[in-house]
Amino acid sequence: MRRVAACVALAASMLGAVVAHAADGVRPRADSPPRVVMTGYFSRVPIELIQGTPVIQVEVNGHGPFRFAIDTGHDVIALSAALAESLGLSQASTIDSIAFGTVRLERVRATPMQASGSGIDGLLGLPAFDSVLMTIEYARKQLVVVRDSLPPADGMDILAMHRTGTSWTVPLQIGDRTFDSTIDTGSMDGIDFALADTSRVRWSGPLQLVGRAGGPGAADVTIYGGVLADDATLGRHVIQKPFARAHTVPGDGAQNLRIGSEVLQNFIFTLDQAHGRARFMRSESDPIVLPDPRNGPPPGTTGGTTQGKRGK
Repeated sequence: MRRVAACVALAASMLGAVVAHAADGVRPRADSPPRVVMTGYFSRVPIELIQGTPVIQVEVNGHGPFRFAIDTGHDVIALSAALAESLGLSQASTIDSIAFGTVRLERVRATPMQASGSGIDGLLGLPAFDSVLMTIEYARKQLVVVRDSLPPADGMDILAMHRTGTSWTVPLQIGDRTFDSTIDTGSMDGIDFALADTSRVRWSGPLQLVGRAGGPGAADVTIYGGVLADDATLGRHVIQKPFARAHTVPGDGAQNLRIGSEVLQNFIFTLDQAHGRARFMRSESDPIVLPDPRNGPPPGTTGGTTQGKRGK
């Protein structure tokens, strides 16, 4: 397949075919988050990575297992139409329980979810982890949920988060600009701009069309890509002149820059919503090098890699 065709297919899946996103028109969470009941201090749950998105097996009202994506880019818990129908529920309903590992979410307010192309039955967004520490260990493919808190932000590994709309954001510096950037485990991208923000940074060359996305119930989106002329910095961690994507934002909507799984999978990532902190831990000190999808990923890799590992 030609590279351009491959990029179009990649970009098309990027904005909805694999990752389960809340359906258009659904209002973000307005109710209280679910009650979290845990047996013991912590729980470890295996995850499957679907194009970078962490997916776990859960039980809904005692039935299952079902596959739910963990999506910190959305402030909802959602069910697919097929799952809701099989359990005799409406998609917008209050669920008695969602359970995984030794964690049980009770009185869960669910919203509808768009159809997924990879058998995803639901979505666990920010409300699922509102009162606990949620850690995704990408390399070990496990989710860890703990009743604890992160130490104060140090600007190095632990960053202060801010609420921007319905999302949590952290500062990402590119060149001399700092962007409030949404942490989005549900995105297969690395760094994703709204097209209107691309003039705020320097690029190594003109942006190129890499694909389009859309479909039933979803707005059409045009996706561009290019290599940044400056490094990106997340706390103490340097992402070396990364390939970044930019897309049109339907209607009059606005969107923060997003940090997706191509970046996040280089870390042990911890989210502490109760105290507004996020931790990005990695043992390597070399800059992170993201793949340029126009050229295909580096041999033997599935996403971002450190400079020291690129040739291995």
